[in-house]
Amino acid sequence: MIGAQFTANSFALVEYIPGVLGTRLNQIRCSLPGHNSSDAHVTFLPRRPLRGDPEETTRELRKIIRSFAAFHIHLTVVKRFPVTNLLYIDIDEGRQEVSSFHDALNHGSLAGSEQFEFSPHVTLCQPPEGSDLDAIEERARMLWTACDAPRYFRVQRAVFVQQSPEGIWTRLWTESLTSSGLQMLVTSRS
Repeated sequence: MIGAQFTANSFALVEYIPGVLGTRLNQIRCSLPGHNSSDAHVTFLPRRPLRGDPEETTRELRKIIRSFAAFHIHLTVVKRFPVTNLLYIDIDEGRQEVSSFHDALNHGSLAGSEQFEFSPHVTLCQPPEGSDLDAIEERARMLWTACDAPRYFRVQRAVFVQQSPEGIWTRLWTESLTSSGLQMLVTSRS
């Protein structure tokens, strides 16, 4: 993230990509300049400070997470965000579910305005300034095209993580989505 500061009060909610697909994505990410050390994941709630009582926030988050049904995500093509030049893999199937999940979570002690419009994706790398962006993007496309893993995975849980001042993410807790889900929180807030 451009201009990001690492603090002990930075939290996020993600799902790490499981199985062979997660392993292959981590390999692709490690072979690109500007990758970070976190495992491949989909972000539901981008990094933000925690305001309010941590126990109350945890209760509320877990309640919201359990109200959502597990869903599938289909990863498609490598793209680049304008302004930041961050390279990512776009999400097709599951895009609306990730956005709805984000909207339901982005309130109360975890409400925040995003630096950029929330767009579901899987980050590959943030090329360093002065890099040959086109060459790095082409390499990312080539590696993704050659990837032998399935392009689908099932989101079954959400992982609450905290970033240290050194930029290291620690998994604090995991909550499962339901097998049937209610998915009525976003609708009822509209």
